[in-house]
Amino acid sequence: MGVLVLLGIRLLLKANMAWNEVDLLPLARQYVDQNWIAQDWYLNQPPGYRVLFQTIIDTLINYWGFLTTSIRVRLTSYALFPSGLVLIARKLGLNLLRLLLPVSLLFPQMSIGVLLV
Repeated sequence: MGVLVLLGIRLLLKANMAWNEVDLLPLARQYVDQNWIAQDWYLNQPPGYRVLFQTIIDTLINYWGFLTTSIRVRLTSYALFPSGLVLIARKLGLNLLRLLLPVSLLFPQMSIGVLLV
């Protein structure tokens, strides 16, 4: 849990609003509010597989704004991902050490070394 908190804080402070947020949050806003930047061709594309995401996120954007929504959604995803891994590990009967080895092999970019950069 401590590593999750440190990694979350590190990524929030270093790269928030730098990856998908710049693309996805405006798409969500435009999907629900068609008058927001109405002439933009990119924002007016069909949502495809993102309909549910865009509907939920736009509600949050209207309530909290872009930056706060980005931070809260990131924190939620940082909590849900390891929670899912722990549930899977418990079902398989893995202890923490046996869980960390495959996770470190599958997700090398998420290693503790990221915290030191």
